[in-house]
Amino acid sequence: MKTVQYLMPAAALVLISCSSTKDFTVKTNPVGADIFINGKSVGKSNLTTRIAQNRVLTVMACKDGYVVTSTTIEPKTNRFMSWFWPEDSPGVRYIEGDEITINLEKLVTSQSYRPTTLAPFTGGGESSR
Repeated sequence: MKTVQYLMPAAALVLISCSSTKDFTVKTNPVGADIFINGKSVGKSNLTTRIAQNRVLTVMACKDGYVVTSTTIEPKTNRFMSWFWPEDSPGVRYIEGDEITINLEKLVTSQSYRPTTLAPFTGGGESSR
């Protein structure tokens, strides 16, 4: 009976601590990129927003002059909580970590393209006459 008496408060704390939403920070290098989470605009980086932990996150960063970059974050399953609820329940799945950093790659344009040095052109192939 005493074991149950001690397990109940511990289980209650675990249940309360498993929130279905949390703050999530998106940083980009360079800063100032437009950020979209699951297709919804959430602002410019660096930013902190509230996310649902039980859903797959697709984070996309867009900035003029840079390649559009996206990443997908899969929620993990809390094995202890899956004893109490189905695995697709909000209290069972969670996003590991509180932030992500996306490094943006400079877009190659006609203004920024710098060709490599090639051997001088010598006139092409030989004639067979």
